[in-house]
Amino acid sequence: MSRSFLINKKSKPTFNSARLAAARDFVAELVAVDPIYLPIFIRLENEVEIAEARERGDVLAVARGLARAGGRDVKSG
Repeated sequence: MSRSFLINKKSKPTFNSARLAAARDFVAELVAVDPIYLPIFIRLENEVEIAEARERGDVLAVARGLARAGGRDVKSG
């Protein structure tokens, strides 16, 4: 299991899509062992989508991701 998402205490944490994806992948392995971690996986999956959209400059996709994070069902399109 890669732990590249862990924070180095000497540096300021950054939450880019690569770090979030690494955390998501780590939690996916936990979900395979115990489904109790599924809500964390779902949250990280959404956070990865939002971070990737921000990096692309896709404001509409960011808004949709944030709406999903708030529990709203949003049509993609």
